[in-house]
Amino acid sequence: MSYPIAARDALYTLFRAFLNHPEAKHEFSSEDLEPLRRRYPVYLEDRVPRYLKVLNWWKDQGKGGGIEDDLSLGEQLFNAGLFFDSHEYLEGVWRQTEGEDKTFLQGLIQVAAAMHTLELDPAAFEGALYLMDHGMKKIEESPRFKDQTDYLAALVEIRNRIVAEQIDLSDLPELHFL
Repeated sequence: MSYPIAARDALYTLFRAFLNHPEAKHEFSSEDLEPLRRRYPVYLEDRVPRYLKVLNWWKDQGKGGGIEDDLSLGEQLFNAGLFFDSHEYLEGVWRQTEGEDKTFLQGLIQVAAAMHTLELDPAAFEGALYLMDHGMKKIEESPRFKDQTDYLAALVEIRNRIVAEQIDLSDLPELHFL
């Protein structure tokens, strides 16, 4: 089965709609998703609970502004295994950021992109390792990263799994930066 890009994009669109209008009720069971549900039932069955977990966390946190909240949301998406979404969300933040946070965000984006690369092609270890190495370098050089040894250990573990070509995307160490 090929990766369902149309379903991925539709779910991310619903996710963004919620973030932009948290007062509105957004359903991942809407009739807009019905054609995708017929075509990709296993994918939606897997992904929808992940989105709902992140969205419920977002609502409970009362988040909604500032770089710290954006980093927290990117982290939550990554830890839920929503690597494309973490990448896309943080990229939007990156476009609006300046200074040292811009490079840090770029590193986070590259790490998420490395995981999404493996999601698209589980044998794409070389491309994933390239993105992981570049992302880790940017993260490690950031003043924002100072004294984040647990985070670095998690990144190193993920990188080592890529090098060993033994990575299970459903069983990654969680990243906790903040």
